[in-house]
Amino acid sequence: CSKPAAEGNEGAAVPPAANAAADRVAPVDFGHEELEAYEKGIIAETELAVAAEAKAASAATPEARADAGQAKWESATIPEAAKVVGLSEGRYREVRGAINRAFENLDYQGKIDGPMEMDTMLASPPLKARLTADPFGHLTPTAAAGLKGRLDRLTSQQDRLRRRHVDVVVLVRGI
Repeated sequence: CSKPAAEGNEGAAVPPAANAAADRVAPVDFGHEELEAYEKGIIAETELAVAAEAKAASAATPEARADAGQAKWESATIPEAAKVVGLSEGRYREVRGAINRAFENLDYQGKIDGPMEMDTMLASPPLKARLTADPFGHLTPTAAAGLKGRLDRLTSQQDRLRRRHVDVVVLVRGI
């Protein structure tokens, strides 16, 4: 999971596809079935990341470790999870991005426990506006109600996935 990119923050790890929901003008809509697919997809992504970690740990060569490490990246886990849940990759990314945006906003606002921290004094005005707005404002009322109804369960699953991807971001960005 990537932090939202602030103006002038060229180093932020927010790939365009993952940020697609954040750039939409119209609210994102998803129903019960797509929320179920998202939940199953996050579980599949976590399982893929765990399998990649195990493969990397037992790899005999640096190349094999690198290949296994790349299998843990979102660029590999998202397309596979979309196949598992029966959504197109684009639609899975859209639903996933919209839900992740809500989680990011809730986290920055201190409404859920997560890794996001920011000195809002340094944030751009558009980012400040986003972080103080309704965290579900980019969703349709139906999608927002569905997400709110599963927030606790989805937050814990998202946290497990995020912990699996954190070392990937650290490795790639050289932090």
